[in-house]
Amino acid sequence: MSALQETLELLEWPRLCEHLASFASTVQGRRHCKIDSLPASLSDSLALQEQTLEMGSLDGVLDGGLSFQGVRDLAPTLLRCSKGGVASGAALVEAADTLAAARRLRRPIA
Repeated sequence: MSALQETLELLEWPRLCEHLASFASTVQGRRHCKIDSLPASLSDSLALQEQTLEMGSLDGVLDGGLSFQGVRDLAPTLLRCSKGGVASGAALVEAADTLAAARRLRRPIA
């Protein structure tokens, strides 16, 4: 076992990631929280920390905070379509919901 793996095990990193994922509002957010790898460099870590702090400040400034309601996981539909498949009507509605949520989120962020 490498020193990094041993350190992550001592820190109970997978358990911490699971706990963090329980606070995510979307499937994509939960998936991203459960990634077992760490950023490759200090600069990558600092960039991610800056993004986190920026989102936290936006959430605190807006009345009611940022809402990710309506954001759907489009990965299965995108994968199917990238292989030449066809999106179902329900998948197209999910895509429309996600685009509407993106427009709604873009306003306060911009």
